[in-house]
Amino acid sequence: MKISEIQIEERPREKLQTIGAGSLSEEELLAIIISTGTREHSAIALGQQIVQKAKSIRGLADLTLDDLTSIKGIGYAKATKIYASLELSKRISKSRGVEAFKIDSPESIAQIYMKELRYLKQEIVKLLL
Repeated sequence: MKISEIQIEERPREKLQTIGAGSLSEEELLAIIISTGTREHSAIALGQQIVQKAKSIRGLADLTLDDLTSIKGIGYAKATKIYASLELSKRISKSRGVEAFKIDSPESIAQIYMKELRYLKQEIVKLLL
């Protein structure tokens, strides 16, 4: 189904404006990022394929440009929009409130570094002095 065939108030952009971003599914958010679909698939349908490939919302962070472009209808331009959005999300997550933490326990250290380390595919060691 094309987005133009969906009732106006149910379209992702309009839904975001009227109800808020929190009311949108991952597929709808991705549809907004990629902007357009193809002749065969709407932007929402492409978003569904991306989520299926990722296997979960957390899995989106692990997708590579090659993973994204392997989906029919997702070319380099759309893949880079998604990839850039994911990178911004990671940076926002890492930057929040590190200055406000007092390091007084292993848990407080985990709160600071987990935001940065959770997206890595390989374990690393951080030395705290």
